[in-house]
Amino acid sequence: AISHNDVALYEYAVYTFFFSMLPLTVSICLGALLHMFFEALLMILPFVLIRKFSGGFHLKSSRVCFFVSSLFLALSKTRSPHKSFLFCSILAVISTFIIIILSPIDSDERKLSLAEQKLFKKVSILLSLFFLGIYFILLMLKIWNCAASVGVGIVIPALLQIHAYLEETKNQLHKT
Repeated sequence: AISHNDVALYEYAVYTFFFSMLPLTVSICLGALLHMFFEALLMILPFVLIRKFSGGFHLKSSRVCFFVSSLFLALSKTRSPHKSFLFCSILAVISTFIIIILSPIDSDERKLSLAEQKLFKKVSILLSLFFLGIYFILLMLKIWNCAASVGVGIVIPALLQIHAYLEETKNQLHKT
């Protein structure tokens, strides 16, 4: 049904689709295993959406990525997050500002055009502010575990951006 010339393009599209669905699938499976399906969904959605437009560091191994994601998911299930809501809130706000300031971070695999950089910056800002608002709404409603999950979903992309920014800065210093 597709021409021979388009086979590689369609293969890449299918691969990209399945690879982009992997974090959502893994998070949902882990959430179900840890009896925190909804919290897992609330963590992975901000992470995947913000990360798509903000960029940042990528782990080289999918196994390490899986382990780190599992760790963050488990950490978001705290017994008494309402006791540390001030610290979590400060961390979520700082992370939002980091995303706003550093976005988007280019990767070596895919360089962004100037138009893409402007668009991705706007989308990163809107998404991070939207999810920060969701975080505070969940806190006001005293839905602690869900708020913590959304907060983690904001913090992880910011941490990955910081790491990528520091790596890039280090590389620039070594070149000079």
